[in-house]
Amino acid sequence: MKVLSSIFALLATTMFQSGSGSPAPATFVGHDVVTDCSKAATLFMGPAYSVICYNRTQAGGAEIHEGFAHVWYIVDGEATLVTGGTVLGTRVDAPGEIRGTGLQGGESHHLVKGSVIVIPAGLPHWYKEVLKPVAYYSVNVDKK
Repeated sequence: MKVLSSIFALLATTMFQSGSGSPAPATFVGHDVVTDCSKAATLFMGPAYSVICYNRTQAGGAEIHEGFAHVWYIVDGEATLVTGGTVLGTRVDAPGEIRGTGLQGGESHHLVKGSVIVIPAGLPHWYKEVLKPVAYYSVNVDKK
């Protein structure tokens, strides 16, 4: 939990100011919500960033998000994530949202409880395999 607190503190120091020139108000999510990532839940959704808890039980398709970056903190499970490479079988689901069947090439990352990975906007990523169901917090930050 110390790592998750550090991630949030880092983001809090770099978040955007409101249009009036003063800092945007703080967003608080209680420990009772943060400590339970067993079910998918949106903790915060704003114009520049969001914090969401995800659960994954199986491999998925490849993704590219051109408009935002991810910071993932793994709270449970084990999986192989591939980043980079070339998306196979591409399709565009929405402007700036590219999906595919997998990746060719790229770098494999073994994700386990306590892992943190930062996926910059525009970088292909793909859960190649899920060895044990994965629960993770995703802090999504708009690249603007």
